[in-house]
Amino acid sequence: MQFGEYINVINGVAHTYGTTEQTFKGIMGLTEQTSNNLFLPDGVFSLWSLDTANPKQSTTAPGSNMYGTHPYFMAQASDQSSWFGVFINNAAAQDWWIKNDATTGDVTVKTMAAGGVSDMYFFDGTDPNDATKSYHRIVGLPVVTPQWALGWH
Repeated sequence: MQFGEYINVINGVAHTYGTTEQTFKGIMGLTEQTSNNLFLPDGVFSLWSLDTANPKQSTTAPGSNMYGTHPYFMAQASDQSSWFGVFINNAAAQDWWIKNDATTGDVTVKTMAAGGVSDMYFFDGTDPNDATKSYHRIVGLPVVTPQWALGWH
């Protein structure tokens, strides 16, 4: 047996809009965390649910466990007229390495999962809502808590 049989590694480059540091935004998504910026900075992001109040990523290895894990990210494409989303469905623990290049608009994305089988989905659309709606067709819509249940929490 080889160690590689139990590890899933995916390397890719997201070509996002941005040719200068003033216009570069990068990709957004992946985790439920406390942040003042939707776009992901350089660093490591771990996806393994841990019920932590007000989670905040340190972006250094090892990454912090977040409240919710959402292996989905999206961005404005380099053509400036479309958006794309990528969903990698894998239930195993995952680490994501993000490296932004503001001069080209490229974002290097590497993910390593502790096992499992990965299903990859790619979405595109003319605005962010198109990519998000396609994602929700696969995972479902968020559930609204019924009013009668709010007192029990």
